Amino acid sequence: MILDFARDKGYIYFVPKLKKPKKPYTDKEESIIFIESDRQNIWLDCFEKENTDISLLFETMLLTGLRPEEACGLKWCAIKEDTNELSINNAYKDSPIYNEEYKVIGHTRGDGRLKTPESYRTIPLNDRLKRRLLEHKEKQQKLFKTYKKKWNEKEYMFLNQYRNPFVPENLSGNMKKFIEKYNL
Repeated sequence: MILDFARDKGYIYFVPKLKKPKKPYTDKEESIIFIESDRQNIWLDCFEKENTDISLLFETMLLTGLRPEEACGLKWCAIKEDTNELSINNAYKDSPIYNEEYKVIGHTRGDGRLKTPESYRTIPLNDRLKRRLLEHKEKQQKLFKTYKKKWNEKEYMFLNQYRNPFVPENLSGNMKKFIEKYNL
């Protein structure tokens, strides 16, 4: 990250490829947290009851398996209504800004590349999710008219109270509140 910063600021001209150290082997099993299949409909019903951008973002992640930065980066042009598919080709990221002493002095937020080349993909769109997204699209278009803001297909699907995309790093706090509210 520091080398990328230095390249972007013109301090160096290229970033050498570095070998990452291997993770040490541990014999402990990592516990994987997931929502059991027989409880997924309970979660989906709670997301629909909440009916907010953040709950629809969580619902989308549950039904598609998207990473947080992929879900936060979804734009309306990603929906292919004729084929019932969702094109994953964008990530929304929060990147720190460093000064000359490599201290974080701020953050920049915006579109970024996906994690791997294989991350660029098209996935099937669940009928339930498609219906919910199209309803949300109409709601968002009306909201933009209320604020006299022009809406287009390149708008982000999920917006916070300031009408900005959600930041992946902030999702866990919102999920915790949601879990507590619905006793999940």
